[in-house]
Order: sequence, then C-alpha cells, then structure tokens
Amino acid sequence: ISYYKNGLLNTSQEAKIYLEQIRNISSITVSATPLTGLTSEEISKLRSGEKNDFAKLKQHLQKAKTITRSKEFDKHEAYEFFNDSLSLGTLPLGTYLIDATCDGTNISSKNEFQFLIVSDLKVITLQQSKTQKRYVVVNAISGKPVAGAKLHLTGRKEYENKRVVSTDEKGEYICEFTIENEPRYVFATTDKDQAMQTQFLYTSFPNYQKDNK
Repeated sequence: ISYYKNGLLNTSQEAKIYLEQIRNISSITVSATPLTGLTSEEISKLRSGEKNDFAKLKQHLQKAKTITRSKEFDKHEAYEFFNDSLSLGTLPLGTYLIDATCDGTNISSKNEFQFLIVSDLKVITLQQSKTQKRYVVVNAISGKPVAGAKLHLTGRKEYENKRVVSTDEKGEYICEFTIENEPRYVFATTDKDQAMQTQFLYTSFPNYQKDNK
C-alpha cells in the first residue's frame, strides 16, 4: 500500500488521504498529530529517513491532540489491487505528522515521516521590474489582504540573504533587490498562523514579460 495527502490545505478544506495499490488488507487507521515548539523554517529542514531528525520531531508531538480516523475496506480477493481514500475532516491551523496502520501494523518505514500543512495564508508575487517585486499576503479562504503579516524572504538558496519584513495595510510589500540578493523563496506567518512552509515563488504570473514596466 502507498498513501499520499492532498498537499497544503486551509481550514475550510477537507484533509484527505489517498490510498493506492492496496492488497490483502482489510482496514486502515490514519492519525494526524500536531507539532508544537518548532517554527515552520525548522520543520522544513527536517529530513524524512534521518534518525536524528525523527528523534527531534517526536519531542514536539502533541499526542493529546491527535486526530484518528479508521476505515474498513470492502472485501477483495487477496491478490486484487485497489485504490481508496480516507477523510480526516477539516483541521485547525498547524503542521501535522501523518501516520498509518493497516490491520494493526504500522506501514511507515523506519524514521520516515510525512507532514500535512494547514495554513490560511497565501502569498502572491509579481515582478514589477528587473530590481523590484511586489508581494501580497491574502487569506486563502476569503482572498482578503492580510495586513501586518511577516514575509520571510531568502535568495537563490533557502539559507542566503534572509530578511523578514511586514506587509502594509493592503497586505503588500514592495521588495527592492539586486541580482546578487534577489529573493526566490518565501513564506508568510502571523501570530495566529505559523504553519506555512517555504516555497519557491519567482512570480505568480508566468506570462509576465520582464521588460514590462
């Protein structure tokens, strides 16, 4: 069996786990456990399969808030492959560790882990000129601008030319840069919403021509 989640979610969207290549299994239980005490930047640096990262991760699990859902599959022949899905419902803001057990046996490989991210923030960017970008942080559900959000910007590599700035009353920030320190990676946070992960965001409008003013 293999499983995957439906990516970055907001609090209005159903968290769905897609199950593929199921065979000779009668039931599955999936859990989502929120993390605490780690920034989104720290979480993004954790590497699945790394023993030390997995040990660090386990120290920050809020097990008392684990959400668990189970599903019994329809009867299939032992040799028959089939696909299915399981819903965790809507989830509060946060980063969740996903774990799965089939017929009482954990199916995750040793020290491997998957996250499910729930954030109501969305970043939009438009290159204004060769040395200027416009960033806008909006609420992913309503589309309204988020004033005072923190934009975390880094350069061509995620650890270069870091800067943290705030959006104005329109949820915007105009970034001036040079070729050497052009921001490529970005994520946004607020005091309430800390879950968004670093993403490569060159421009939200791929048809933009750089010589436009």
